[in-house]
Amino acid sequence: MFRKEILPSLNLESRPVGWTVAFEMAIKAQHAGLKLGEVPIVSIDRLYGGESTFRLGSWIMEYSRWFFWGLRVHFRNRSSPAKATVRIPKFYR
Repeated sequence: MFRKEILPSLNLESRPVGWTVAFEMAIKAQHAGLKLGEVPIVSIDRLYGGESTFRLGSWIMEYSRWFFWGLRVHFRNRSSPAKATVRIPKFYR
């Protein structure tokens, strides 16, 4: 979940393949030093028998693009290390 005011500053470029927009947003927000949280969601279409539109080839290309973008930016800016905090919900402990 993101505040509307920060969306223009993230300069989103993803194609709508799977959840790549959310993946790109999370990587760019983390790099910008924004606090990240998680709001679980459920895909209603899939609960009622909607057909999957998953395609491995396009998924791998888009996710790889943002994964390597994040690595490249991280290693380019090593002088100011970004901190990532991961909270594990109680029911997984």
